[in-house]
Amino acid sequence: MSKRDTWLTCDESLLVVRLDFHKGAGNGGQKINKTSSAVRITHPESGITTVCNESRSQTRNRQLAIRKLRKRMALELRCEPEMEVNAKDIPALTNERYYLYLAQVLDHLQKTGSVPGFTRSGLERFLRRDPEVWRYLSEHKTTEYGIYFGVRTCSGDGAPVP
Repeated sequence: MSKRDTWLTCDESLLVVRLDFHKGAGNGGQKINKTSSAVRITHPESGITTVCNESRSQTRNRQLAIRKLRKRMALELRCEPEMEVNAKDIPALTNERYYLYLAQVLDHLQKTGSVPGFTRSGLERFLRRDPEVWRYLSEHKTTEYGIYFGVRTCSGDGAPVP
């Protein structure tokens, strides 16, 4: 199991992170700018940082920031595909197994341009059900996910390759 997979599956208390608390910004009433409820989490080993100030509760913001951190790890850290993914056993977006499953799907997608067990439309439905994942893939379609999107990389002068 790779380090990334360990980070995605380990207990929150075992995930070594640096926590910073600060005051939230923007609208939200009288209390938001007076309490340090916003949370910034930095994972030193991967260099990934997430910020959450969606709630007035520091505890809730910390939980949401950990979830965002795991999703960013699944999106940004690529490894060699280690296990087969089962297209019939897709975890819910709120399930803790979702991040590892997503990472494995993206590993296969980047390595081979397809995911065993998924049809192209089934894979697209899986990726589109999480708007953040689809947005990330759309932004990176000319780089590592170009095989899936059928986009050829650009030549050295920035012009698309015919």
